Amino acid sequence: MVAQAWVTLAKLPGSRADRAAFARKHLLGKGLTFVHQMEMRSLSNMLWAIGKLRVDLAQEGTGPYLADAIDEHVRKLVRAGGMEDGKHVEQLLYGLEFSQYPWSHDLLALLVEHTIPVFRAWDLKAQGEVRG
Repeated sequence: MVAQAWVTLAKLPGSRADRAAFARKHLLGKGLTFVHQMEMRSLSNMLWAIGKLRVDLAQEGTGPYLADAIDEHVRKLVRAGGMEDGKHVEQLLYGLEFSQYPWSHDLLALLVEHTIPVFRAWDLKAQGEVRG
């Protein structure tokens, strides 16, 4: 639900600055509260919306806490087999990049480590997106 609210807000017409201000006030805290309940796709979508709205997690009051919670939850999802669906991984990688947060080298290394063994099983579109 929270991820969908982020995405909906990011897609609305009008001033990006106004939408970002709304997200800062109403969605950052909710993201922090519910991030540990999100599946890979929802988490990826929320990251995409954060990037689309240009909400700089490093500069927001609760932003670094949300980033830490995202990092922790991504690790949990990856270790639980979350890399099996290439589309979700492609979206996660895109969301991490698009959010422009300085994610840890350890997190990115973990993603690479778990991507390589399952890469060939993904459909060609997901492979192309990750290679791209």
